[in-house]
Amino acid sequence: MPEEDKWSAVPLLAPTRTCCECSKVSIDIDECTSQDPRGSASEAFALSWLKDEASDDDIARVLTQLLLARPEAEPTLLAVLNCVAAIPGEFGRKTRGGLVDPPEIVDLPEVSRDVPVADRPRLRFATCNYFVGEEELKVEVQVLRSGNLNCESRVQMHTRDLSAKAGINYVHTSKMLVLKPQAESILFSVDLIASDEWSPTLEFEVVLDPTTVTNADLDAYGARSRVKIDDKDAFPSNVVDVRQLAKSLSWEHLRQALENAPMLVLMAEYLKLNFRNDVVRRGTFKMCLQGQCHHLYGILRLFLSVLLVDRVLKGSEEDWMVGTTDSFSEWLFHTRPGMLVLVMSGMLIPFVGLHYLDFISMTWRVGGTSRAQLLSALVRRLLHYDVTSRIDIKQGAEIMAMTKDVDDIVQNGYMGVLEIISHLQNLATVLAYQVISRLILQEPISPWSIAPLLIHPILLAMFAICRRSATVNVQQVENAERSALVSQMQNVTLNNTIIRNLGGVWKAIDQFESRVAGYNTAVNSTLQVMKNNIYFTNWVGLAMLAAYTLVGGLEVVDGKMRMGLFLADITLFTQINVTWSMICSRGVEINSIFPGLERVVILMNLPTDLPERRRLLRHLITTSTTLRSIRDVKDNQVLNLDDLPLFLKGPRIEFTVKSQQGEFFIRKVDLQLSGDLVVNQGEFIALVGLHGHGKSSILKMFGGELLPGDGNLPGFFVPPHLRVLHVGTEPGLFHGTLYDNLVFGVDGGGGAEYRDAARERVRHVCRLLALPKEILNLLDLPDKLCWDQVLSHTQQAKLGLARALVANPDVLVLHKPGMPYDDRTSHMVLEVIKSHVANRGLGYPSDPMTRSPRTCLFTSSKRYGLQLADRIYLIGPTGEIRQVSADEVTEGMLA
Repeated sequence: MPEEDKWSAVPLLAPTRTCCECSKVSIDIDECTSQDPRGSASEAFALSWLKDEASDDDIARVLTQLLLARPEAEPTLLAVLNCVAAIPGEFGRKTRGGLVDPPEIVDLPEVSRDVPVADRPRLRFATCNYFVGEEELKVEVQVLRSGNLNCESRVQMHTRDLSAKAGINYVHTSKMLVLKPQAESILFSVDLIASDEWSPTLEFEVVLDPTTVTNADLDAYGARSRVKIDDKDAFPSNVVDVRQLAKSLSWEHLRQALENAPMLVLMAEYLKLNFRNDVVRRGTFKMCLQGQCHHLYGILRLFLSVLLVDRVLKGSEEDWMVGTTDSFSEWLFHTRPGMLVLVMSGMLIPFVGLHYLDFISMTWRVGGTSRAQLLSALVRRLLHYDVTSRIDIKQGAEIMAMTKDVDDIVQNGYMGVLEIISHLQNLATVLAYQVISRLILQEPISPWSIAPLLIHPILLAMFAICRRSATVNVQQVENAERSALVSQMQNVTLNNTIIRNLGGVWKAIDQFESRVAGYNTAVNSTLQVMKNNIYFTNWVGLAMLAAYTLVGGLEVVDGKMRMGLFLADITLFTQINVTWSMICSRGVEINSIFPGLERVVILMNLPTDLPERRRLLRHLITTSTTLRSIRDVKDNQVLNLDDLPLFLKGPRIEFTVKSQQGEFFIRKVDLQLSGDLVVNQGEFIALVGLHGHGKSSILKMFGGELLPGDGNLPGFFVPPHLRVLHVGTEPGLFHGTLYDNLVFGVDGGGGAEYRDAARERVRHVCRLLALPKEILNLLDLPDKLCWDQVLSHTQQAKLGLARALVANPDVLVLHKPGMPYDDRTSHMVLEVIKSHVANRGLGYPSDPMTRSPRTCLFTSSKRYGLQLADRIYLIGPTGEIRQVSADEVTEGMLA
């Protein structure tokens, strides 16, 4: 065949290097340097050579060179190979031009402009959560289409603020997405805005607008996706990065690093961080102006008092008009009654304005926004901690931080600094009054009148330096005792039933009362130190006032000073003393928040699992995209979303718990399993095996609670568009109404009759699980109760399972769902779960085939009911994962 005919025999596809000059076909990119005459290589030609002519050594050589050139592709390549091996059928590559092997021209069907409801494709995001680093310039979001692809579908997307704000953390994006016929997906990007400022885990939503969709339906749960931005900056700023100072990101090492960190600098950085909030910044300026209005009113009162004493009450009769006056202004300014009215008005009228300012200041939300910002950040960090952080966190630390530390940081920290600024404004206003009043009244400026403004701060600074060590020590002891008390209280609350059942009530009471006594002692010691600190300021102020009373009184007696000025100065001395006392008190309170600030800084800087989840998600999306590019050669059917399997190959399970000092392992688990675990969508799969063989760890991997880690990525795949719900052995009913418990986390999409949270559907699921009528009646009860104290353990277990079935996830991962029941009830429960899988959800009136498949993986400690499973996997004592039949399972294999 001539050279040009050889190249025209197959369509040109993905670019690659081949040899077109030598007689042999070679894919060795080192040996072959000549280029395809058409400017690109033929994917079909290369595929044909690999399938029909290449030896095993040739294939190994090609793959080796590929991985050497692109090592980052190894996890995805291995994952795709593993998953393809689990999918039955023969596959070629799907391309824009049609099928590669055999080459043929595929005619596109005529585009339908008005698709019937039953034939409409379904649109959804590729995953419900995207994870992205703040340092990245953009996040790429994919919208998938499944079902009928013979039409053109349109939908408008837009971003929506959550904790991340458009224009600050990302660029608002809104565009019409158009999926042409045969297009399975479309990609768009949202630009991110990088910042060196710390922020908690930021989130915004990308939304498909249901009012704009054409020739498609939106998935109830897949029409929205959250983008989570992982911030790498330290709290409160990178100026003092405690993570760099610590040996590791453990609680104890972070605490040791903070012992050497400048707490005043950390406090200053938090103040700057808080001030950057728009609401806080505007409110702060308003509060400073409000405080200055109060100070000016105080100066006005002093001027009026001087006027009242020296002019109205003690002035000579020659300065005043007697009898009738020609106008109101003459009466007001030139008669004693008029001046008294003027003085009274000057006192009352401005006070109305101050009252109004104080009233509306409650709407400026400085303190509330500051608290909300910290509390929200703490919760966001807490819910994203990695396994190590969740184990390492001190008991009661998060409660102390949220209930006390945050309030102290805001009230005694930020608001305390604002109050000190206000007091300093007051002192500056007093100094200005001392100078201006004497210039107006043509009186000499006495050094005694401004001495308190200069001497007081010098003495207070010296005293603070001398007393700092004693003050900090008692505050640290009090903080430690308070933390111990909270921890003890948490123990009693969480273990209430255990304490009573084991007869340890009096022991628990004694331990608690001992903690209370220790806390009270620490509080008394702190109060005594603080009281002495405050009294030092009072002594200094009182000494200065006594000295000025003597010196100024003698000047009044000698006629060298006006009586009004002297009385005003006495008032000012008292005000200055009070102001410095309040500044000192606020300074002590600011110093007292440092232990709480330390705890909050540690909690904000403990590592999260977002980087790992980001790597995992990108691996899953890449693998999913590659798998969906596969087409079955025999029947021309594309591998669609419902065909993608869940896959786990030879996982290595590593779990370690170190001591708080990191010196030794408290527990270390290292299991290397072998074999493949393949779960096709729509299957009911059981896992059996003895304790410690890895059953629960495998379920946690599929459920997303235990991340597979980089070493397991090549052998791990869960389609990222699937909603996976992981349910442990404990029901976990929280304090609230029973209905709220059962619909927690459910999205009521898809119309009123299809809403997952519909009360009738919830009742239907509960009836399937044979819950008695009295339990069903509790669904309408508005009372918020602790249900673990109201219901039996069996009822709680059924309600926990009902909650999972009501949520209607694509994949349900259950740990021993039959364990709390007898054999008969256990079989019934498994039949209900099997019905959920078979019918693709429970309690829906529509045809099950119109919904996506439902899948379930569960572990079992009983042989009874295993025959309901589509397949059973045994994890053996040697770590081998193998498929067995229900008849092969013995009691010795179960635990």
